[in-house]
Amino acid sequence: LSTVDPQDTYEKLLICEEKLIFLENKVAGFVVEEWMVPEQEKLTELIEKTFGENEQNRNVMVESDDFEMHGKH
Repeated sequence: LSTVDPQDTYEKLLICEEKLIFLENKVAGFVVEEWMVPEQEKLTELIEKTFGENEQNRNVMVESDDFEMHGKH
């Protein structure tokens, strides 16, 4: 194992943090169109199904229909 300079690791962490904050701000500025709302809810549901804290949720098979975009203009 190579010895890593703590200062180097610290600086890398700071850069990561800055990038995260930048991304968060970027996402916060997104305009949500009305037609996107149901899609957003579907995605949230999908994410909860996939990464839900409930162990059973992790084993739920996702139907391919969940990925189809409905009501697109």
